Amino acid sequence: ASSFFMYAYGSVMIALHNALFAQYGSSILIGAYAILGYIVTVYYLTAEGIANGMQPLVSYNHGARNQDNINKLLKVAMSAAVLGGLAFVVILNLFPYQFVSVFNSTDQELIDGAVWGIRLHMFALFLDGFLVVAAAYYQAVNRGSKAMFVTIGNMLVQLPFLFILPKLWGITGVWLAFPLSNIALSLVVLTMLWKDIQRANQQSYQPATVAG
Repeated sequence: ASSFFMYAYGSVMIALHNALFAQYGSSILIGAYAILGYIVTVYYLTAEGIANGMQPLVSYNHGARNQDNINKLLKVAMSAAVLGGLAFVVILNLFPYQFVSVFNSTDQELIDGAVWGIRLHMFALFLDGFLVVAAAYYQAVNRGSKAMFVTIGNMLVQLPFLFILPKLWGITGVWLAFPLSNIALSLVVLTMLWKDIQRANQQSYQPATVAG
C-alpha cells in the first residue's frame, strides 16, 4: 500500500507543479521541470534499489530478533542513500549545464530554466533517499502505519508549501516547495525513527538483563 501511495504521490505532485508553473510562469518552465524529473528519477530509483535491498534482510533479522544486525543494515542503507544523494547534488550543482544538455542542447531559455530549477529545487534531494529508506525500514519491521505516514506525509507536508510559497515568491516559491517540505518532514521522521530504534534496542537487551 505504501508503494502505491508513493507512485500516486508522484503523479499528483507532477500535476500540481505543472499547473503552478503554467499559472506563475510559462510552458518553458514546465519543460524545465520535466527535465528535472528525469534527473531526479536517476537518484530516486537508486535510493529505492538500496531500500528494497535492505528490506528483506531487515525483515529476516526482525523475525530472528537480532536488533544489532538491523541497526547495521539500516546504517549502511542510510549512508549509501544519503551520502550518495549528497554526492549527486554536489555533482549536479558543479555541472548543471552538462546534465541538462543531455535532454536539450539547443533551447537556451529551457536550459537556463532547468539549471535554475536544479539550484533551487534539488538542493535537498538526498533527503528523499532518507525518507525512502525510512519507509522501507518501517515496512520491514511490520510497522505499516508508520511507513504509510512517511509516504503520505510527503504529500501532505508538501501541499501547504505549494499553495503558500508561490503566493509569496512566485516561481521561486514553486521551485522551493519540494526541498523545504522535505526538510520539514525529514526532521519529523528522523525524530520518530530515532525514538523507535532506541525503544527497539532497549527491548532487545531487556531479556538478557532479566536473565542475568
